[in-house]
Amino acid sequence: MKKIFILSAILLFMSSFLYSTCPPGTGITITYIYNNCTVSVTYCGYNYGNHYESVIDKISVSPIGCIALNDPQLLSDAINKVSKDIFNKYFTSTIPCDDIIPSNAFIYVKLYDCYQIENNPVIGQTTLIACENSNFCMYCYKVCTDYSGANPIKKIFYKYSFRVPTNDPCPMTFYEYINNVNFSEYWISPCLTINYDCLF
Repeated sequence: MKKIFILSAILLFMSSFLYSTCPPGTGITITYIYNNCTVSVTYCGYNYGNHYESVIDKISVSPIGCIALNDPQLLSDAINKVSKDIFNKYFTSTIPCDDIIPSNAFIYVKLYDCYQIENNPVIGQTTLIACENSNFCMYCYKVCTDYSGANPIKKIFYKYSFRVPTNDPCPMTFYEYINNVNFSEYWISPCLTINYDCLF
């Protein structure tokens, strides 16, 4: 049953998501501190009522060099921050957490394998920019309401992730490119493999 549900979710996401990266001016940006770095994550998506589909379009880090841009924990934290931001802004689900009927509300967060890197020393910031045709992982979160206490509590739980291949690999890996650049200069990389597999 779980395999059937995951396959259905893959087909749904591939067929229904309106865009792969954020059209200009449509992204939502959240900013937070991570390991003494200022991190800004831009995402966009579409609210279908009982589920919200989103894609991480950009991840900016400052100051330059404060953390490796392919750090798995940085990427994992960005995924979790986006899911919680969507949860807090858009979900009013009243579906009980113990509901055995598979009608729960879900949040999907999409992270590509490949991103360009824009290095801008003028503003002291390095940014990952999504390459929309690359492979990606989808992270699914369940949203429900816990009625076990005196007051209902809205909750979010990580459920699973699945990988969607597009057969469009990046021309270079992060390490092949990053060892030959100067971070004191402005540059934009080609699409680089940042994420090799689903992080969790």
